[in-house]
Amino acid sequence: MKKIINLAVVAVFLVATLAACSSKTVKVDESMNGQTITVKKGQTIVVSLAGNPTTGFNWATEDLDTSILSQQGDVAFKADSNLIGAGGMVTLTFETVGTGTTNLILNYARSWETGVEPAQTFAVTIVVE
Repeated sequence: MKKIINLAVVAVFLVATLAACSSKTVKVDESMNGQTITVKKGQTIVVSLAGNPTTGFNWATEDLDTSILSQQGDVAFKADSNLIGAGGMVTLTFETVGTGTTNLILNYARSWETGVEPAQTFAVTIVVE
């Protein structure tokens, strides 16, 4: 009987731990452009957008409010195929480090081109509780 109770306690603990881990990451994609996303302080926001860095274009933040969001690591790219010059998904990761409301604006542009409008802009409003 004691073994069953111990196993039940362990099972409940594992389920609670897994549930907490999965809710820590919020996935954002192109379909959420223009929307408001509410998250908690300490959560991770992973933004995945179509792109092709081989063309010189890449996604970059515009006026990131670092008191609320902190970009984690470099921009990552995963090609859709093994073909040279193939497009794919660009991923940016942010951690919520403070509470408040901010706009997360990403521009798809060539970093060396100044005075040129971005080819695309992606924006979401982030509310961190």
